[in-house]
Amino acid sequence: MNRILSVVNFLGIAALAVLCATQWRTNGQVNQQVEDLEQAKSEQAVKLTEQATKLTDAEKTIQTNNTEMDGLRERLSQSDKALKAAQGQLTAMQDKLAAAATERSQLTSERDGLRTALDQWKAAVASRDQALKEQEDRLQKAIADRNDATNKFNDLVNKYNGVVKELNAKASH
Repeated sequence: MNRILSVVNFLGIAALAVLCATQWRTNGQVNQQVEDLEQAKSEQAVKLTEQATKLTDAEKTIQTNNTEMDGLRERLSQSDKALKAAQGQLTAMQDKLAAAATERSQLTSERDGLRTALDQWKAAVASRDQALKEQEDRLQKAIADRNDATNKFNDLVNKYNGVVKELNAKASH
């Protein structure tokens, strides 16, 4: 029972460690993407101000920057969705961990109850064994007493038979 609990605990810890590592990596990627996006946004803002001064290419630059900003927004939106999904997975794993902890507590309680019952059973068996030992001792004593009485009776019968033979012998003389 203890071994099973240890294995379950180990698997739970391993699953939590994998989940944490995955969450950490995902958060790192999301944060890097956000920084990249912020940097790209800053770079685009600088480009926009430079392009604003150039009237000849102004319309192309604005259109390009708007397209890039839309792409960045889309990437940021995807990153937000990925972050929310990862948070949902973390919540689900926390729920599973809480359920496992509850089950572990119940199993621990059950184990303690079984140990108590086992201790009571051991005490009852020891008491029974002691009673059997005492009964055996009394039986052995009764057998010895019976054997002594039987031997005395046989001696008495032998003496009686001897006396009867003597009397028969004297009566026949």
